[in-house]
Amino acid sequence: MSGVIVHGRWETYGDLILRGWRHQRPEVIQADPRTLIVDELLEEIRQGKARPWVTLDGEVLTIRGSNRTVIYRIGEHLEDYRCHVLEWPD
Repeated sequence: MSGVIVHGRWETYGDLILRGWRHQRPEVIQADPRTLIVDELLEEIRQGKARPWVTLDGEVLTIRGSNRTVIYRIGEHLEDYRCHVLEWPD
């Protein structure tokens, strides 16, 4: 868990931890319901430069790991931190 100050209040975010992702589908070690993705990585995904097991459909990011699939909705942009909030859809 980590946190940042957003709109004057402390917000906490979890982790998305993948293992073995270079040449195969990764194992999803941890996928918290709310985490952050840096702008540069999200832009690469939007440009189609992601691994085949990562897809983006509108504002929904899907990661198909070897042991589970994780789906995140891309949320608020945190400009000061150059990242977006990822949250599990309802």
